[in-house]
Amino acid sequence: MSTNPDLEDERIPFLDDEGGRSTRRLRLGLLGMFRIDSSPEEVLKGINTLRYITQVVREMKADADAHLVGWLEAHGGELEDGDTRWYVGNKTREKCRSLGTAFESLVDATSGDIDRIVSVLSSNAIKPGAAESELGKEWRALHFERTIEREPKTGKPKRTIKTASKKFQLPSRN
Repeated sequence: MSTNPDLEDERIPFLDDEGGRSTRRLRLGLLGMFRIDSSPEEVLKGINTLRYITQVVREMKADADAHLVGWLEAHGGELEDGDTRWYVGNKTREKCRSLGTAFESLVDATSGDIDRIVSVLSSNAIKPGAAESELGKEWRALHFERTIEREPKTGKPKRTIKTASKKFQLPSRN
């Protein structure tokens, strides 16, 4: 059932028996809540169950990572499995202190050469919605393209679930 070819089997060692029944039962039970004939209540229960499982797994991952750091430090600092190597490193984050000043310095250093400036920007350095609010819909249509992802095998549009929060919707014009 797994789409990850690196996984040798689908059993959870401490949960499943040799047949992997618990994992299969979890998958089938969850997916059963999304049948075509399911009621809205069943579907919402499935969505909330999946959100809960996702949160639990996220917390388990954080706990496991903390334990793995201790294990790695006690056992030589690294672990290898084929081409993958796990090791302990510092968690880092880098953030520009002043985007305006940094951009100004970049313009000065490149003598305003747009091609050189663009070469150091992130791939999506311009936020489409924010830029549209400054420059208009026509500008956005000219400089941004929205493509529909397609299924590799069939070429059909890839379908996904999207959500919208009522907290961020504009008030009704009644």
